[in-house]
Amino acid sequence: MPRKDCDDDNSCYSSDDHCDDICNDVCRKPTYKEKCSVNKRGRRGRDGEDGRDGRDGKDGINGCDGQDGRDGKDGQDGRDGRDGEDGRDGCDGEDGVKGDKGEKGTSGPKGCKGDPGIKGEKGEKGDDGPKGCKGEPGPKGCRGYDGPTGDIGPTGATGPKGCNGYDGETGPTGSTGEEGPKGCKGDKGEKGCKGDDGPTGADGVAGPTGADGVAGPTGADGVAGPTGADGVAGPTGADGPTGSVLFNVADFYGLMSGVPGETNDNPSAIAPGDAINFPSPAINPYGTIQRVPGSSTQFTLPADSIFEIIFQVVVSNTGSLVILLNSTELLYSVVGKPGSGSIVGTTIISTAAGTPSILSINNPSSASSSINVDEATGALTEPLSCHLIIKQLK
Repeated sequence: MPRKDCDDDNSCYSSDDHCDDICNDVCRKPTYKEKCSVNKRGRRGRDGEDGRDGRDGKDGINGCDGQDGRDGKDGQDGRDGRDGEDGRDGCDGEDGVKGDKGEKGTSGPKGCKGDPGIKGEKGEKGDDGPKGCKGEPGPKGCRGYDGPTGDIGPTGATGPKGCNGYDGETGPTGSTGEEGPKGCKGDKGEKGCKGDDGPTGADGVAGPTGADGVAGPTGADGVAGPTGADGVAGPTGADGPTGSVLFNVADFYGLMSGVPGETNDNPSAIAPGDAINFPSPAINPYGTIQRVPGSSTQFTLPADSIFEIIFQVVVSNTGSLVILLNSTELLYSVVGKPGSGSIVGTTIISTAAGTPSILSINNPSSASSSINVDEATGALTEPLSCHLIIKQLK
């Protein structure tokens, strides 16, 4: 579209009107007073050669500053342009460097209780936990049924005597326990008072008539009587059976006092191989077991018999004793103890057939030291005793 660059009072034309440089760039009046004629459009002439550069003119005088022009009115806002198409998504960028661990955040509010989850499988049995404290005793339960009778347990130590309880029901009779070993013979007690006479026993059965006795001495001649007829002689009776020993026992003893002037039957130490003295009684009143005449240590036992031998001696030092039978020590009869106290022995022996045997109680010949038989001193006012008891069993 033709552009007009001139004021209203000027006749400036566009190139479409074939005007040749009649108007300048600032739309001032034409340089020449020639008007453009309207002709047919001729061919464009060739461009003329460029003229030579003119000489530089003199610098003109600086003109006065013109007044500032008035601000033009704001133009109308232009219409919004159409939205551009979305650009293509860019490629994913590389992962950034892992950042430092952030600080622990504050706990959030407690959530609502969720629904119960599905019951899981039964887990393996865990380790036993530590033993808990002893709980309070529970209430006393009802009495249960009586259980079977248990085996008899060992006898416990004797506890303190309690209060008398209510009489319980009688329990079943327990089985009889085994007989315990025979205890040692105790010291001889004091002689008791004489008992009352027992009732008279029944008369025994009359024995058979014995043989005629030996004729007595001839008496003084009497007045001669008439001669009688001779009587018939009676038969001779058979010899009666040999009597048996109903009881044969002996108790030989000795007494030891430490008070000067009183009895002490074992005042000296008993050396190895020597015998204990049992000097009383001189004659055994209870049977045929007697001491060797004149001896306080040796005793005679009937032949082909069995005897129970019991001896008891109080000693003041370590030692042992043994039965000596016919000059032979019976090693299975040795008894002893460390330190002071009573030595007590019990043994069954037998004697050979033929001749009586000799017995004594000795300090073993292999002993390393003598034995001191203890004696009563200080608070002991009565002499101590030692005993040798012999019982014939067969």
